[in-house]
Amino acid sequence: MKNWYVMLGGLLLTVWMTACLKNDTPEPQALAGVSIYHSAPDTPDLNVIIDLEVINTQAFRYKNYSDYLPISAGDHNFRFNDFSNGTNYVSSDLTVEVNKAYSLYVINTLSKVELLLVSDASEFPSSGNAKIRCLQLSPDAPQVEIKWVGEPSPLFSGLNFKTVVDFKEVVVNTYSMEVKVVGGTGQTFIVPNVEIKEGMLFTILIEGFDNPASGTSNPLTARVISN
Repeated sequence: MKNWYVMLGGLLLTVWMTACLKNDTPEPQALAGVSIYHSAPDTPDLNVIIDLEVINTQAFRYKNYSDYLPISAGDHNFRFNDFSNGTNYVSSDLTVEVNKAYSLYVINTLSKVELLLVSDASEFPSSGNAKIRCLQLSPDAPQVEIKWVGEPSPLFSGLNFKTVVDFKEVVVNTYSMEVKVVGGTGQTFIVPNVEIKEGMLFTILIEGFDNPASGTSNPLTARVISN
């Protein structure tokens, strides 16, 4: 699991020490953590702008994602525009709570680009296990089913666009993961060597186009990210 709470704690200490050095009156900030993902398959490279401040110096490309960024708890404006020419694509005011972690996804097609804020809160898994969840972020896949190869039952099924399935416990192992589109192209593909480690939290991201339009790329994929 990304140690966002350790990072926030370190920043709190820095803020506290700075305040002490200035006026002996510590004013620690109440912080949250937000990780940002570019999951919009036909949207160009982006600038990431939080409260009017551009936070990236290099292009934020499709499938790029950040570590947890510590920001003050409360309301913030998140805006994403074209890295090359500044064209605005999406802007939204979102609220984050103190000591909580979130993932923010840029999703959908370019003409309908939107933001999806998801809480990353979960209890830690029991001994010998990990936890895994799934987000279906393919805008044109009708439904998706995921299973471990060799297991009789799906791990996740009935996954429509923007479906977020909460964390569930799984046995620690290295798996091959089968991804099947139900309807649409009906395609099936395998993601090999998915290493699930004890005590960690993971997210499966279904991204890309089930049936890419002429002139577009970024076909349907699945990847597993540690939270």
